[in-house]
Amino acid sequence: TVCDPDAVHYDDLHLEYIPTVLAAGAGGIVTSFASGGVPQDSYVLSMLEEAKVGKAARMESVITSVLMGPDGGTHTSNKPEGIESPTGDDVLSESQGLMMPYVARKKDNELFDKAWGYAKAHLTRGGLMQWYSSDAGTASTVNATLDDLRIYRALAESGNHDTEAAAYAAALLESAVQNERLVAFYDFQLRKSSVT
Repeated sequence: TVCDPDAVHYDDLHLEYIPTVLAAGAGGIVTSFASGGVPQDSYVLSMLEEAKVGKAARMESVITSVLMGPDGGTHTSNKPEGIESPTGDDVLSESQGLMMPYVARKKDNELFDKAWGYAKAHLTRGGLMQWYSSDAGTASTVNATLDDLRIYRALAESGNHDTEAAAYAAALLESAVQNERLVAFYDFQLRKSSVT
């Protein structure tokens, strides 16, 4: 803890708001900050935890303990918004499509299988992923091809899901490629791809 009564460090660091709370890791590198007021205790504790374990480990901890449900779905936030889907409590194919490659590269097979299990059970339609699924049981009628590509790549890189990756690739070629071009989405209700 450093107290800077003469604002010397504020000038040195070009800080514009008083007070500013900084958290630094073991090497003295600032890992997070809060400016313009004294943050709540929980925020300061989060800053200190990040400084202690590192940004990546802290982010993974928040995602897996706060945003990821017990069924493996990575929710968009921990605060349901109470509006039409998708809301903060829904799971997007984008969230699963970012989580799965991350854990595949980490070789965390247990977390990968949990995330993939959710995607298979709640997002899959016609071999592709609907772009959101809600706890209320509603889901999108379209996919998001970019998210499907991320999930396919994660399956292929995992080394444990070759058969599923091959089936996914076939579904992508059938529905997400038109006139030798990748399309943005496929509409499951209309049974046709976007024209872009």
